[in-house]
Amino acid sequence: MKLILKTTILIIVAISLIACEKDIVPQIELPQADVTLPTNESTAEVQFTANTNWTATITGTWCTISPTNGKGDATITVSAGNNYSSQSRTATLKIVSKDLVKEVVITQNYAQLSTSSLELSFPKTASTSQLVITSNTKWIIEMPLTLTWASIATMSGEGNASVNIAVPENTSGPARSSFITIKYANESKVITITQARSTNTLPTVPQISSPAANATNVATLTNFAWTASNDADGDNITYTLSYTKDNVNWKDSVVTSTSVYMPRHLDENTTYRWKVTANDGFEGVSTPIYTFTTGIKKGLAEKEYQLVLEATEPGSGRKAAEIIFIGDGYTAADYQEGGKFNLEVAEGINEIFNVEPLKTYKNNFRIYKVGSYSVQSGVSQSDKSIVINTVFSSSFNGGSSISSNYDKVFEYCKVIPGVTDESLTNKLVILLLNQDRYAGTTYMWTDGKALAMTPVVRTNTSGSLYKNVLIHEAIGHGLGGLADEYITNQGQTINTIAISEFNQWSSLGFFANVDLVSNLTNIKWKHFVGVDGYSRVGAYEGAYGFTYGVWRAENTSCMINNILYFSAPSREAMVKRILSRANKYYTLESFIANDVEKAPSAAAAAFYTKGFNSVTFKPLGAPVLKY
Repeated sequence: MKLILKTTILIIVAISLIACEKDIVPQIELPQADVTLPTNESTAEVQFTANTNWTATITGTWCTISPTNGKGDATITVSAGNNYSSQSRTATLKIVSKDLVKEVVITQNYAQLSTSSLELSFPKTASTSQLVITSNTKWIIEMPLTLTWASIATMSGEGNASVNIAVPENTSGPARSSFITIKYANESKVITITQARSTNTLPTVPQISSPAANATNVATLTNFAWTASNDADGDNITYTLSYTKDNVNWKDSVVTSTSVYMPRHLDENTTYRWKVTANDGFEGVSTPIYTFTTGIKKGLAEKEYQLVLEATEPGSGRKAAEIIFIGDGYTAADYQEGGKFNLEVAEGINEIFNVEPLKTYKNNFRIYKVGSYSVQSGVSQSDKSIVINTVFSSSFNGGSSISSNYDKVFEYCKVIPGVTDESLTNKLVILLLNQDRYAGTTYMWTDGKALAMTPVVRTNTSGSLYKNVLIHEAIGHGLGGLADEYITNQGQTINTIAISEFNQWSSLGFFANVDLVSNLTNIKWKHFVGVDGYSRVGAYEGAYGFTYGVWRAENTSCMINNILYFSAPSREAMVKRILSRANKYYTLESFIANDVEKAPSAAAAAFYTKGFNSVTFKPLGAPVLKY
């Protein structure tokens, strides 16, 4: 009986214990949510507290854990091999107790190593150089058996280190070169080691070309030139131009060419001393010191402006219609007195004021030019894979399209007193391109600012030369805000997209020479219809690139075939802008009274009737409209 009673009591206690166990709410506390392992074979411990049984698993096959189950507080060891891959790897450790799951993210970094340099150059004398290694793994340095002339203090390590490499004096004669290899994980880096030769042959002494010894009246934008040096060892030679006006403060310019143009003016009527040193990378030889004396200031320096034409009849506040000439693809020589840029600006100004209405209103203009030196002569032609290093990165892009860094162009223009971002809205900037290629593009902004990119075309047919492109792009588009009258979409009616663009720009005061209506009683230029002397004015269908649905004022003008003549509404639009920028009033009566050329000149007419070939003529591209 007692045995039965004891057994019964034991069963009751066991059942109670099991019941209590089931009633325990599992708790697991992890002090960390992630663990990072180094790239090499390593282990890490994850400690946690628990109040009941638990099991542990881990995703990923690159690491293992131990133990995988237990009861109460514990420490799990995570083990991983070397990570020699090119990226980090991760796995998730899960600790589970009943419905409670806790996770720890395990990350192992990948092996990385970089060096402060991949090339170490030593002089011919005994010296030591330091190579800085930045790494998160073990590494070892290997040297080829042939590298007997260098020693390395530290050949292996782990993590970051500074390694000293020493070489003795090179007494063997020629330069010597070798390498060392730094190995880590499954990767390696090769470091080249060179030491200068023990002997060197000096380059020959350059001979000066200009300015000549004791020369006088030398240009203030001086061109220093000398003959090339020869080097028996075949070394690359650099030249140091040194000059001074007081024999104390020398200014140096290091170049690889045999000439240097001063980008800034030297002082007028001043005696200077100068010399040239040729250096082969080891030693240098210098010319004797020569003297020259400058004359009066001439030419156009880099980022220097000059007033070329002053308005003789400015408006109130001395306001005037202002034009700024600037160039791309012109080198320093082109800005000397009588240089190419200066001559082509003068030619352009002459052509501008040979055309009406600018000829009549010339006294309202103020014209500047700005120096902008390019490294190379000419202009890039991306459509021909030609790249030229120029100050404004201008490029011919195919057809008549041209692009340039217009923001930089405008920055150069700001060297002119009073020229700001705001005042540029009332100025025409003409960017002359030193390239004999027929093309032209004008950027027109809604606020009135304009940049006319004008190549200096020489070898082309009549009507497609520098003066024609200049007048069409700079004066027609840039000053007048005129639309093209070309027909480039033969047989097509103007579409809705073009109509929308046209109307938007017309509402801002542009495109006075073209209209979308043909009724002479309400066309834009109706005030010229039937007026004495304006018999040419009517409605001629075909303009703005389309054959139908758009009309021009006269049968021919600069905006349709580049002749040096503008239609009546084109001339009027220009005069309105000229007077507005000169702070003067416009009246139709005054315009008609001063409108002296109401038809093409004999020369222009002869070009159109005899020299113009509508089949071979290539229209210039439409202006680029900027909002």
